[in-house]
Amino acid sequence: MAADNQPDPAVDLLAQLRGALEQLNAVAARVPGVAQATAHLPSIPAPARITAAQISAMVGAVRAQRASMQALRTSLDAFEQQLEVFERLLEPLESVSQTWAQIERRVTGDRT
Repeated sequence: MAADNQPDPAVDLLAQLRGALEQLNAVAARVPGVAQATAHLPSIPAPARITAAQISAMVGAVRAQRASMQALRTSLDAFEQQLEVFERLLEPLESVSQTWAQIERRVTGDRT
């Protein structure tokens, strides 16, 4: 049971999936030739084991993605700091180049 005496959604979902699977099996058993055609298929493990394996795989994938995102954040933070330093280094150069451009315009008489 989940909080507040509500049914656990995961348990409810599994019950619904099992019910649907049972209904499909019942329908398939009534169709001529289906039992013979499906006899060579491998057996399917219990839904709980499949679900547990799938959930474990999903948890592992999510953890790997989160770790990747953290590494990306760290790289982006470092890049941001580098850009900030580069910007501070370029600002005086920008000022000097603007001053130099003004001097060139005065010397050459260019009014643009």
